[in-house]
Amino acid sequence: ENKAYLLNAVWHNETNYSVIYGNEYTIKYNDNGKWKDIANADIEFTEIAHVLEPNSTNEKTYTTEFFNMSRKGTYALFVTFYIQLEKGVEQGNTYTEFKIK
Repeated sequence: ENKAYLLNAVWHNETNYSVIYGNEYTIKYNDNGKWKDIANADIEFTEIAHVLEPNSTNEKTYTTEFFNMSRKGTYALFVTFYIQLEKGVEQGNTYTEFKIK
């Protein structure tokens, strides 16, 4: 059965620079050590920039509604972010793992 879950993520910015992230994300399944895409379809996200000020914390909720979560195992939420440095903006990626039992 493919249930939809809500994932509550806490963003921590422990730098002296602003971090920007949007609504776009993906969830992948760990299949024998390789991250596999499990999106059910192409997903369109509303383009919104969330600004995380230096040395601050923010919470964001993500849904698994558009992903095949039918298998037990390890999954990961992947998000791209941007950091405003003195020399310009740099892109980074982060992820957090979770398990379905």
